[in-house]
Amino acid sequence: MVLKLTGDLNKEVLIKSLKAIVKRHEILRTKIVTIDGVAHQEVLDVDFNLRIERINRSERYILNKIKEEVRKSFDFNNEVLFRGLLLELSEEGDKKQKGQKQQKGEYILILTFHHIIADGWSIGIFNRELSECYNSCCNDQIPKLEDLPVQYRDYSVWQRGWLQGEALDRQIAYWKEKLSEASTLTLPSKPRLKEQSYKGKYYEQRLSPEILNGLNKLAQESNVTLFMVLLASFKGMLSRVCNQTDIVIGTPIANRRISEIEQLIGFFVNTLVLRTDCSNNPTFEELIKRVERTSLEAYEHQDVPFEQLVDHLNIPRDLSRQPLFQVMFVLQNTVREETRLGNLRLNHVRTKEALSKFDLTLNAIETEEGLYIR
Repeated sequence: MVLKLTGDLNKEVLIKSLKAIVKRHEILRTKIVTIDGVAHQEVLDVDFNLRIERINRSERYILNKIKEEVRKSFDFNNEVLFRGLLLELSEEGDKKQKGQKQQKGEYILILTFHHIIADGWSIGIFNRELSECYNSCCNDQIPKLEDLPVQYRDYSVWQRGWLQGEALDRQIAYWKEKLSEASTLTLPSKPRLKEQSYKGKYYEQRLSPEILNGLNKLAQESNVTLFMVLLASFKGMLSRVCNQTDIVIGTPIANRRISEIEQLIGFFVNTLVLRTDCSNNPTFEELIKRVERTSLEAYEHQDVPFEQLVDHLNIPRDLSRQPLFQVMFVLQNTVREETRLGNLRLNHVRTKEALSKFDLTLNAIETEEGLYIR
């Protein structure tokens, strides 16, 4: 998460707020230690250290520094998997010409979470708590945050104990039958490399509120969700472009079905594999119904971690592609938690670098301004 802060930043309060959140959520001060090939969580009793650097205000310097920070690997055995860097922007050489108008303070706040400790839902929680802590502390008030009933490691122990025996066998049996002899989706593209490079590009488009309203109306008339209408559209397109009828794609699911973990930072999201038969030239209405059946079945069997599913299905590993699916579809329609820090003006900073874990990923974001496609 990269934020540009403009205005009078109280750095002491910012540091105090970040430390409070790290103290509150154990996962933000957890390192992953491997013993005899098995990974274990080790929670540390440490303070959060926000590094502060003063750099030139030049856009080139800023973007290079951001890239350097987000590309830096984590040392799993020796450090926690969350770090922060505050860049204080200055004129070159810290020299201001006489009579030059003093600029407002400008900062770049870079907060880096390893994906193993946080998901998209977690970032919303973090933003909300950072806003509450910073604004309360600036007004000499105690932040209004409810006590957490459990920590992430409590959930880990519970999940490991519950997801075994009959509960695990029942879900694995479903996926073995559902994904038996599933086809590999072959997109018309350049020859595949022997190993994935993860280099990617993105294309962005916004569909108008009128189009989004039409899609929601269609979903309502079909008694399905917007997700299912968009997924059916996407799968129908892929079937024609790839000239295939067995369409397998992946999609993330929040996987927070227990109330105690709704306000907990951690990695809960799971990946579902959705396989749809597009044979016999179905009408779009019929395709929606096929997607609906597949989706509802997958939701009922969402508890098996994707990595564990790959192991149980004995998928041969191929360094040139992801196992089980090569195309991802994501719909984001939850209210985005914006960070508000006093009177500071905040802007999200986006780097121009694009990474791609799959052959193709379609992100759809539902907003009041329409449907953003990326």
